[in-house]
Amino acid sequence: MSEFQVQPLVQTIGARPLFKTPLLTMNHRDRIGLVGRNGSGKSTFLTLLANGAIQPQVRARLVPQLQPKAALSGGEQVKKALGAALATHPDVLLLDEPTANLDIDTIHWLTQQLSRFRGAVVVVSHDRDFLDCVATTIWALNNETIVSYPGNYQGYIAQRQTEQQRDEKQYQQYRDEKRRLKKVAEVQRQRAEHATVVPKNKRGTSEVHGSKPYFEKMSKKGFQVAKATESRLAQLNHVGRPKAEKPIKMQVPDAPKLAGNTLLTVHDLTVKAGSRPLIKAVSFKVKAGQHLAITGPNRAGKTTLIETLLTANVPEIKWSALAKFGYFHQNLADLNPAVTLIETVSATAVQSQEVIRLVLARLGFPAATWSKPISVLSGGERVKVALARLLVSDINGLILDEPTNFLDVETVTALADMLRDYGGTLIVISHDRWFVRQVTDTIYRIGNHRLVLPANQVAEKAPDRTATLMQLQLRQAQLLDQLSTNSASQEIEDAYLAVSKQINELK
Repeated sequence: MSEFQVQPLVQTIGARPLFKTPLLTMNHRDRIGLVGRNGSGKSTFLTLLANGAIQPQVRARLVPQLQPKAALSGGEQVKKALGAALATHPDVLLLDEPTANLDIDTIHWLTQQLSRFRGAVVVVSHDRDFLDCVATTIWALNNETIVSYPGNYQGYIAQRQTEQQRDEKQYQQYRDEKRRLKKVAEVQRQRAEHATVVPKNKRGTSEVHGSKPYFEKMSKKGFQVAKATESRLAQLNHVGRPKAEKPIKMQVPDAPKLAGNTLLTVHDLTVKAGSRPLIKAVSFKVKAGQHLAITGPNRAGKTTLIETLLTANVPEIKWSALAKFGYFHQNLADLNPAVTLIETVSATAVQSQEVIRLVLARLGFPAATWSKPISVLSGGERVKVALARLLVSDINGLILDEPTNFLDVETVTALADMLRDYGGTLIVISHDRWFVRQVTDTIYRIGNHRLVLPANQVAEKAPDRTATLMQLQLRQAQLLDQLSTNSASQEIEDAYLAVSKQINELK
C-alpha cells in the first residue's frame, strides 16, 4: 500500500513562530481531518502540502476556502471547484472548509464524492458530523505542532479526554508527593533541632557533659537526612495543573418577568423575496427560554424569514414588549477596525467583567490578545468577536444566523457548551447538524415552501446512521487495498469480512 510522507515543516509570521511540525505519514486512501484553532495555521499548512511538502512528489490539488458569490449558491461553488480539482486526477486532495455555506443535502453529496475518490484527502472543517463521517485520522494542530490521532473526530475527542484524565492523575500524584516530602522534611528538621535539647531531668548533671557529642552527632545526622529529603523535593519533575474550564453563568435581563411568557407569536405569515412567495402559512410560537432551530436547504428562505420577523410591521407577527433579542449574521461591517478586541466586546456589555473574560477565553482569545485592534484579526476571529459582543450585551434572546461558519471546530464546541446552558431564548439557523442537536430542543425545517416541525425530530437524527455507514465503507475500501498486496494477513482478511458484514446489516 502506497505511503506518503509530509516532511517536517517550520513556519513563522515575522518573528513569531506559527508551527513546527514533525514528520507525518499518510496512506493513499487516508481521510485526514486537520483541526486547530483559528489562526493556528491550518490554511497555511494546506498550502505547503500543495506546494511540494509531500514526498515522494505527488499530484496535490488544493480547493481553498470559497467566498459566497451572489451568482452561485455555496453548493454550486463547491461542486464546481471540486469538479475542477478532480479533473486533474490528483493523488492527494486538500480541502479548506468545504462545508461552509453548504446545506445538509450538499454535505451528503460531498461526503459521497469523497468516499469514491481513490486518493488521499486532507480536509479542514468545522462540521463535527462531517468529520465523524469522513475522517479516518485526525491531525490536531495545537501548541505550534501537529499530533496524529487514529479514527474520526469523535475518536479524537475520546483520546483527548483520556489524555486529560492522565494529565490530571499525574498532577495529583505530583502534588501529593510534593506535600508528603515537604511534611517529611519539616518533621526531620524538627527532630534534628530537638536532638541537642537536654531533657529537664538531666540538666546540670555530669551525664549531660559526657553525652553532648552524641546529641550533636544525632542532630547533624538529622539535618543531613532533612537536607536529602529537601533535595528530592527540589528534583521532582514539575507537573503543571491541567486547565479546568470554569462554568459561565450569564445573567438574563428580566428573567423573573419572562418566566412562562410567549415572546413571539407568528400566525399565517407569508414570507416573500420581493413579490415571490418563499414560505407560506408560517405559524409558530416562541416561549421564553425555548431553544429552537430553523433548518432547510439553501435559498429556502431561512434568513429572509428571520429578517421578516425582525423588521416587518404586520399583524401576523406579534412580539412581546419584554423581548430583547440580539441578531448575529455574517455581515461584520459594523466592527470598527481601529478599536481593540476588549473595547469592542465591553462597549455594550451588561455582564460582569469576569463573564466577559470567560467568554473571550472560551472562544479562544487569551488575555494577551485582548488589546489587539480588530484590523489585525482574521475573518474567523472577527466572527468570534461579534459573537462575544452579542453574548454579553443587554438582551434576553439570541437569533444566530449560521454562527458556526468559518469557526474552528474547537470554538464551535465551546460555543455549543455556552449556548446549551444559556438561560435566555435562542433561535438558530444552521446546517451544522451536531451543533443544532447540542443547543436546541425544537427543530423546524423548511421544505416545499412550508415551515414544519418533523415528527419526533426523526428527520434530524438520520445523519448518525449515514455517518456510520460511510465510515464502514471507507474502512472496507482501505482493507481491500491491503488485501491486494502480497503481504496481506489473515487478520486483514478477517477484518474485511467483519466490516462487510456490518455494512450489509446497516443497508
